[in-house]
Amino acid sequence: MADLAFLIESDNWDKPPSLASPAKPTRILVLGAGMAGLVAGYELMNQGYDVRIFEARATAGGRVQTLREGFTDGVYADAGATFIPDAHGLPSYYAGLLKLSLVDFSGSDLPGIYYVKGQKILYPAGSGTPVDWPYALTATEKAMGLEKMQNTYGSPPDLLGSPKGGSTDVVRLQVEDAVSLNAYMTSKGASVGAVELLNVGFNQLMGEGPSSYSAAVSLSGDHYLSSNIQNGAPDIKRVEGGNDLLPAALAAKLGSRISYSTEVVQIAQDESGVRVTCQAKDGQHVASADYVICTLPFSVLRNIPVIPAFGAALAQALQTVSYTSVTRIFLQMREQFWRTQGQSGKIVSDQSMTVVYPGYNPASQQGTLGLYMASANARRIGALSLDEQIEFALGQIEPVYPEVRQNFVAGVSKVWDADPFSKGAYAWFTPGQMGSLVAVMATPQGRIYFAGDHASTLTGWIQGAMASGLRAAQNIAATASQKQAAAYPG
Repeated sequence: MADLAFLIESDNWDKPPSLASPAKPTRILVLGAGMAGLVAGYELMNQGYDVRIFEARATAGGRVQTLREGFTDGVYADAGATFIPDAHGLPSYYAGLLKLSLVDFSGSDLPGIYYVKGQKILYPAGSGTPVDWPYALTATEKAMGLEKMQNTYGSPPDLLGSPKGGSTDVVRLQVEDAVSLNAYMTSKGASVGAVELLNVGFNQLMGEGPSSYSAAVSLSGDHYLSSNIQNGAPDIKRVEGGNDLLPAALAAKLGSRISYSTEVVQIAQDESGVRVTCQAKDGQHVASADYVICTLPFSVLRNIPVIPAFGAALAQALQTVSYTSVTRIFLQMREQFWRTQGQSGKIVSDQSMTVVYPGYNPASQQGTLGLYMASANARRIGALSLDEQIEFALGQIEPVYPEVRQNFVAGVSKVWDADPFSKGAYAWFTPGQMGSLVAVMATPQGRIYFAGDHASTLTGWIQGAMASGLRAAQNIAATASQKQAAAYPG
């Protein structure tokens, strides 16, 4: 089984590890051209491995998707991965390698709006102005302010705070994995009102809400972020021109090694190798290899026949792990009226819209307002027609920005549950599952190795996906080198 301490350590890599080169031709099939598969394939290719990638979609990137169709004047919106924290070394490394520009996330220098209990509250208010939150906070919590409450109740002091991956980090992850995020904050002394306030917005975007998922999911994911994430702090970036330019640039390096519109329908292995059956536009094909890196979401992999069947622990994880329902609706605006008001355009809400992120198009000076919903809200709104989704979105934003209808140009949405090659947005873990399942999901089964953000302690992040792909590549390279050395000694 994969070592949890090493998973923690490698999830914090800021550059790819060195890989052993093959002593003889070694073929590797990578299933999925998302961020995990692309970086694994790219690094293995550079070391001389014979790499081939099968991707069911017509383009690379997986859940790093930028929507362009349906907008006008070159406007675009990132419907999957939204931003890249400065502290995430791997996406920053590859962006630099591929000559892509990372720029501050839109509006990160301006305050946003909390729309709670029917009130519009500018946050941060500026000049140290205290905020009178409409929640039953204790006197101590009122004096703390939101940022200190987030640090005190919602962030661990050291968990995964440095890439050492030692026993202390493992113990802390397991302790915090034992309870939900709500229970964790309560155990740290948060009042009912403080928990309610802290759960407005971002905390609602995982699983079925903060009472459903392990505290470790949130805390391990938040250790590198400032507590101002909901307000667009300047430590988060995006790829200038759209985040899909990052996977597109990696895919261009791999070229014809990637087969698009090629869906995996069966995986088989024995002592001699691995065989993957795929359905392409021209029919079914069988490809053979020495090893496979499977990056398919478990929501998809669980429906693909595997011969022989996976071991009991992985089979249970395969059927147990859940994926967050996410629906995102983007409204193109004629002008960024929020910026003329000195605001970022970000809305953090206790309404169904949950979080609204602004988008910025420098070329046209137009922009987008994008609603981000999860769990029951995502399923309810995702079941509507596009016109109904747009009307819902306009109605949600209008109490905050009455100008939204007169500035509306076009609307586009992405319902991740309806994506056949994702079947949900990102994995989430109930209390107790993160410590028990992640290592299992990262453990090879014979010649089949696993990668994807679900096989990391950073579920839902590009960093976690990339780290897992590099980890699988490193492990395969080490295994192949050892076997070849044994077969062909000195």
